Amino acid sequence: MNAKTTMKSKPERRRPPRRTVALIACILAALGSAAVFSLVAFTNAEERTTVLVARQALAAGHVVTNADLDEREVAAADVADLEAMDADHASSVVGKVVAVPVTEGALLTERMLGDAALPEPGRVTATVLLADGRWPTALEAGLPVTVMGVNAAGAAWQTGAVALGIAVPEGGGGALVSLSLTAADAPALAGADPASLMVVISAPTAPTGGN
Repeated sequence: MNAKTTMKSKPERRRPPRRTVALIACILAALGSAAVFSLVAFTNAEERTTVLVARQALAAGHVVTNADLDEREVAAADVADLEAMDADHASSVVGKVVAVPVTEGALLTERMLGDAALPEPGRVTATVLLADGRWPTALEAGLPVTVMGVNAAGAAWQTGAVALGIAVPEGGGGALVSLSLTAADAPALAGADPASLMVVISAPTAPTGGN
């Protein structure tokens, strides 16, 4: 008998079959893809916000109502660049005046809107189209004026007013003059022959008072 002690060899560790390894790899890949998809979906949801858009085309001077507003989701990162208004601010937009023409579906911004300029009690605001040469070149907003015209019966009339603004297109073609006048004078202005209308600058009314 050999004096040397016979060493027992360690049993070989059995490797899992290749099919099992492949199956585990597929499961891990699927779980990883699902986790990434969930993370991306969550991130995208967090990065989007709802803003206000025009439900229909809005003309300049239009007063915004709830019926004019709609909502759209956009990337949150783009809101600042687009100057878009958050949908939560809809109540503050209603009653504003559209400053420039707005197309259907356009994102609303602060620059597109202004505060409503309501006339004082007992007064109205009107815009008249004057033919070339029927307004003074020095006319500007804030000046007192006299509006003159002829009605359908051929009778001349005139009324005092205040100029609110004047727009003269390039190349001529008349001028659009906005006026503030009393509500009592508005029907006479509406009934005047447009071609007869003329606006002249008036002297300011002198204050009255006793000694």
